[in-house]
Amino acid sequence: MSTPLTEPSRDSFPGYPRGWFAVATADELEVGVVHPMRYFGLDLVGYRTSDGKPVVLEAHCPHLGAHMGMGGQVVDDCLRCPFHAWRFDAAGSCVDVPYARAIPKQAKVRSFRTIDRNGLVFVHFDPTGGEPTYEIPIVAAVGDPSWTAWRHGKLRLHT
Repeated sequence: MSTPLTEPSRDSFPGYPRGWFAVATADELEVGVVHPMRYFGLDLVGYRTSDGKPVVLEAHCPHLGAHMGMGGQVVDDCLRCPFHAWRFDAAGSCVDVPYARAIPKQAKVRSFRTIDRNGLVFVHFDPTGGEPTYEIPIVAAVGDPSWTAWRHGKLRLHT
């Protein structure tokens, strides 16, 4: 007799592995536009700075927990929280609290090492916070007109 499958508890999940993960296509992240996403069991936000650099930060403001992907804005290359307008730079540090003289020392969000490579935006994830041990190679054929362009699609699996 077979035992029915049950969902594992959140506490039993072993976690996500260390490595680089594609989180968006290069054209999905636009300069100055907040892009909410969910990876590694975390709510994240991505955007591009005015010079085109991709940025991925944890989405919840440390002040009152607002999801900055829902109404947040990019202002001067920083992510501004929709609740009280706290601003976080690409490193995740709070750089402005409009109504305060001092910025709280604990006012930070997690920032992820992010690169734009081969038409994709990659984030490095390490559950222990370690640095990458390898780089994503550059595929010379990407963007070469003599090669067929990438075709992207998304498939959501409920597992």
